[in-house]
Amino acid sequence: MRQPAAWLSDLPHPQSDGKRQRATIGMALLTEPPLWIAGEPASSLDRLEQQPILRLYAVTAAAALFISHEHDVVRALCHPLIVLRQGKMVGQGECERLITSPATADTRALLQAMPVSQQ
Repeated sequence: MRQPAAWLSDLPHPQSDGKRQRATIGMALLTEPPLWIAGEPASSLDRLEQQPILRLYAVTAAAALFISHEHDVVRALCHPLIVLRQGKMVGQGECERLITSPATADTRALLQAMPVSQQ
């Protein structure tokens, strides 16, 4: 396995999506952002890589806005949750309650369309 210092000279285009996503997350962490805004924050990572990266998001951000279609990512990152459909809010509340007992038909339909991990 190559040493991390050797990665510094790598060009991004021949790298895997997961490696590029990890590098981008690392660069963002260096800036110590007061707010994370991330769309599909773990989409290019395999299941083994997701948990440590999701923990990093959780402990480094003062505030965060995550956009995701994956149950596992939403559960790992979100406490209050807002469900949007076509740009309009159709549900809000505590994450676990919204996922397990959605109050509206729109929220139920959107949550049923979300992928669930096959672990």
